[in-house]
Amino acid sequence: MKTKTVSITIALLAGLFSSATQAVETSKWQVSGDATLTTNYVFRGISQTSRGPAVQVTFATEHTSGLYASVWASNVNFGEGSLEVDGTLGWRGQLSASTSLDTGVIYYHYPEEASADEYDYAEIFAALDIYQFTFGLHHSDNYFGAGVGSYQYLYLSAPIFDYDGWQLSISAGYNRFSSASDYASFLGAPVNNDRDYWDGQLTLSRDFADGWSSSISYVNTSVSSAQCGADCGSQWLLNLSRSF
Repeated sequence: MKTKTVSITIALLAGLFSSATQAVETSKWQVSGDATLTTNYVFRGISQTSRGPAVQVTFATEHTSGLYASVWASNVNFGEGSLEVDGTLGWRGQLSASTSLDTGVIYYHYPEEASADEYDYAEIFAALDIYQFTFGLHHSDNYFGAGVGSYQYLYLSAPIFDYDGWQLSISAGYNRFSSASDYASFLGAPVNNDRDYWDGQLTLSRDFADGWSSSISYVNTSVSSAQCGADCGSQWLLNLSRSF
């Protein structure tokens, strides 16, 4: 029943977005979106769907000044709910011919949780792109809601090659919690001396005609199976996306 509810919600959002797109003047605002089917929704190295599939939709609008807003939705499989909806407000633009900046705030919302604020949280972020190398930092004062305080995520992503439509890229992220107890609360594991973990991802992707694209990724973390089980171990995921 939850899966059906998520599918209906996403379909309704897509219909509303399509109608809005036709009505928006695009002289200064550009409206876009995409839909993705993935075999596994992984966020910072940890599966959010217990290694199961997910349907994800993004709607976005961007001004010529660089200001933008977006809404992203996906099914999840943890807690009491089955839906995640994230809203982003930000600015991105060129600082020089080879350098660009993307900065803003993201609000992560889990509408089906019994307590509306149990997992909800906000992050501020900044990402600097220099010659296609991206350095990013996210900060939250209340990561994943109750039980977890200050948190930082520092990451680096880089292209390896781009040939004949194929792209291979790599990324690494460092997750830092304010204390060992916060880290244990986040994982739902016994407290030990750890307060951080690493995640990494290797992705092969390709763009096709008419807005289609696909990718295959390998993901892993430094979190032990005793602390997190299969959700944090090595994982493969396959994505199929369509932009509109």
